[in-house]
Amino acid sequence: AADGSQAWRLTNVPTKISKTDPTPYSGILHPQFNHRGDKVLYTYTSSPGTDLFGDWEMRIADFHAPPIARVDHDNAKIYEPGEKKHWYESHCWTKDDSEIYFSFSPNENQDDCTMDIGVLDLASGNYENLTDSWQQEGFAWDGQSAWDEHAYLSSDGNLLAYMSSNGFPMKLSNDAERLKWRSEWLISELWWMDPAIKTPIQATYFNDPTAPEFIGENKNIIGLVPNWNPETTAIVLQCGVRNLDPVTKKIIDVTYDLKIVWLDLDQNGLRDADETDCGDGICASDEAADSCPRDCLLGDISIIKKFAAHGSFSPDDTQIVVDRPKLDRFYDLYIIDLEGNIIQSLTDGNPLVNQRGNSWPVWQAFFRQAVHRVSFSLQGFIKKRKDCMGFYLLDLSDVSLRFSG
Repeated sequence: AADGSQAWRLTNVPTKISKTDPTPYSGILHPQFNHRGDKVLYTYTSSPGTDLFGDWEMRIADFHAPPIARVDHDNAKIYEPGEKKHWYESHCWTKDDSEIYFSFSPNENQDDCTMDIGVLDLASGNYENLTDSWQQEGFAWDGQSAWDEHAYLSSDGNLLAYMSSNGFPMKLSNDAERLKWRSEWLISELWWMDPAIKTPIQATYFNDPTAPEFIGENKNIIGLVPNWNPETTAIVLQCGVRNLDPVTKKIIDVTYDLKIVWLDLDQNGLRDADETDCGDGICASDEAADSCPRDCLLGDISIIKKFAAHGSFSPDDTQIVVDRPKLDRFYDLYIIDLEGNIIQSLTDGNPLVNQRGNSWPVWQAFFRQAVHRVSFSLQGFIKKRKDCMGFYLLDLSDVSLRFSG
């Protein structure tokens, strides 16, 4: 039974929670446990900064399991790779926990809207750009730069899926244009690459009227957040949809749908090895991305839940934890099945979990502990917009569901 009889808060970082609150801006974004379950990667800010997204840094902190149940935020190790130590967003760990993937703007004067995907070796501190499609701040779009974000590694470590605006126009000439990324100009698709080869390939064509997965007239996909299932056979994909007035072409609103993207596998569960389909479906190092068939790895795509976001598969591949908005426009966490049916709520009405908004869940099973955990962030106010101010934990045991925050 989900009686909420135990509750733990993992961080306690004060932050501004209303426009009139005198508390300084601060926040924690995208917490990700490592595979051992003893450390947490996240992004932290204590300053609104002067640029579009504020000033952030990546941190890795020790996690102390219950009954202590806390993240050692004050003693966390700080990581700020690149020349421009300013904008970071944590995404995931490699299988052996030796490297981390993230988004950043590593070059001096780089426009943060043209962020790249990076990988950092934790032992050496060396980093590498996996995408390199950026331009300097203050100029009109150069026709090549792109917004690359939300990079997540498959469970077998062979595929890195991420969101990219590659090929779509951007408005970057001034701050007024850049601030309209959500309402006017950002359009994106799902891309992936073999991180060892580093050749990107476009996986979806939601914005292409000739593609079977076309999202529809007067709509744009503005943001995508992929999350792999443990078997590396599917991705649960959050799609942010910009809905436009058919006459004025101005934005009406932004809604969120969850889709499952199935990979094209053979009868033995292996990726298609047909030579005409680029081998394993990833372009070889000497192949141009446009020379690979667009469907060499992509299988079926289906909507499983409308008005839901940030899905994460259960360790047994049978359920997904999602967040959904309430009438107050804040979010709560729910478990759904693969058909999109809600099984139960995890946070709505639970008196031991803050009701300001619970979002960005990640469902993990740690090999050292016989427990499944869902980490998630709490929404607050940063730079007059909803963002994340801390994070919490739900423990899902085999016998009962316990809230832990």
